[in-house]
Amino acid sequence: MQELELLCSAVQAALCGQTATVPATEEETWRRVCTLAKAHDLSLPVFEGFSGTPLPDAVMQTFLRHSAATVSRFYAQEAAATRLYAAFAENGVDYMPLKGALLRDLYPVPEWRTGRDVDVLIRPAELERARAVAVQALQPVKMTEGYHDVGLETADGARIELHFALFNGDEGFGDLLCDPFAHAEADGHCYRQTDAALYA
Repeated sequence: MQELELLCSAVQAALCGQTATVPATEEETWRRVCTLAKAHDLSLPVFEGFSGTPLPDAVMQTFLRHSAATVSRFYAQEAAATRLYAAFAENGVDYMPLKGALLRDLYPVPEWRTGRDVDVLIRPAELERARAVAVQALQPVKMTEGYHDVGLETADGARIELHFALFNGDEGFGDLLCDPFAHAEADGHCYRQTDAALYA
């Protein structure tokens, strides 16, 4: 599992503003590191952690391609989320950013927490109205429906998921998960989880 150790040391180095110390490594191992980093959406911080390491040219090009794709997806997500949040505010739809979209500001470089989509919680009773507002704002090229969310994909590759529940059915969760809006701080129609709720 040398590739996992390399990946972890690169992420740690990037988060600490350092450069990873890397032993002599075969090109095939580097290729597996690239694959692992891409699979876990860590290409940017891993590449940063290896910034002082001479990498094989093919590996360097792979990291650059993966990193460029991540940055492109990040900005597409940011643009889509900005349009959606403005439309929700204009139309009086309460919403709450979740998961990665909420945590980006905690990273040294926000692009390091891109993720595959932007998760937004809406009130279950407002699902149809929220979906109509989202379709108007985002002009999605594809829509999917899950047991707890509606996914919208834009022409530039951003994916927004409108969650109307945090879990499937009544599984005995407490009020914190059953009614997250009651445990959040409102700024107009945008709700933010309190630190205590987020940690929980």
